[in-house]
Amino acid sequence: MPKVQFKEGSYKVDESDGEVTAIVYRSGDINLRSTVRCYTRQGSAQVMMDYSERPNTDASIVTFLPGETSHTAKFLCTSISFSAYLSMLTIFLQVKLRSHVWLA
Repeated sequence: MPKVQFKEGSYKVDESDGEVTAIVYRSGDINLRSTVRCYTRQGSAQVMMDYSERPNTDASIVTFLPGETSHTAKFLCTSISFSAYLSMLTIFLQVKLRSHVWLA
């Protein structure tokens, strides 16, 4: 079974950059196609005010083809007036083990 994780434990971005790119790595058995759902949850950063949501739906699936070990996941920042405080959002990875079963 493949192991999927983010390259970094956290990502810092200046909202004026417009986006942050997280690298998703796969290791272990990489000989088969596999998928992982990569989605966001708001913290102090608010959906639509500070960033564009990656929903916890199939629209946020990242697909690894046989032999692939990394993919990028982009998160768009929308706020242009971010300077007084640090905002945070959480990025999750879920691997589908069986039909309709997702683990966080």
